[in-house]
Amino acid sequence: MLEHLLRDFLYLDTHLVESYLSAVEGALYDETIVERSEKLGGGGISAGIGPISAGAKKESITGVEITKRARMTDASRFQRLYAALETEETCGYHETMSEETWAQFGRNTLLEAVVTARFSKISEMSRTVASLTPLAEAYAVATGQSPIDEKAKEAIQGIKALEQSQSNKGVPCVLAFTGSPEYKLVAYLNPAYLMVPHTEMVGELNVFCKIQRKLGPDESLELVEFLPDLSGLSLNREQRRKLAKQPSTPPELRDTISGPAAVVVPIAIYR
Repeated sequence: MLEHLLRDFLYLDTHLVESYLSAVEGALYDETIVERSEKLGGGGISAGIGPISAGAKKESITGVEITKRARMTDASRFQRLYAALETEETCGYHETMSEETWAQFGRNTLLEAVVTARFSKISEMSRTVASLTPLAEAYAVATGQSPIDEKAKEAIQGIKALEQSQSNKGVPCVLAFTGSPEYKLVAYLNPAYLMVPHTEMVGELNVFCKIQRKLGPDESLELVEFLPDLSGLSLNREQRRKLAKQPSTPPELRDTISGPAAVVVPIAIYR
């Protein structure tokens, strides 16, 4: 797999790459390149030395070394980490998945997989709204009337606010194995490490990640949680009753992920 892979990074967590690489190599360092050049110089020598006749010239070699320090780029650091882990056979490459292979995965398993990505329903709704807004504005300019009433504007602002609140926690993403889409990896991308807008993550992609936890056989999770987790709070009966009456996530926005699935820590996504 390795040789000289040319990757187009869409997401790269440089902090994790540096952290993992320093753990593997013991320290981070830049490469030192030494170039040596030599030149020949001639000088007269006296006659009568062995087979060398009078008037022959003695040649000397002068060596010059030039030392250069090469700065490691994010891509080269990732390649060095990838190569080290592959040499140690601590990660595997998967285009498809089977029940037997899936059973071997556990917490902290490193893997590379060929996947297709999809994002949360609220993210898809926000993208649709973003694409329609310029059309609505153009219509308003042309006709003098807006096709969006006040209630619709409030709904649009609400959708944008919800997506923004979630993206601050991480962009939720479901990565399904291309050859076995029933097996899914759930990732929350740090917006700071996105190399392109997440809407450009289309088609077949490669993800390099670490498994955080696998979902149990009967377990499921909500890709996006709009309400705060109050399960760990100490509440009396009256407080619990009031909490039960609170509105839950609208069905249109619910995005339930069931197994076989695993929550992963994404390190890199690339083509």
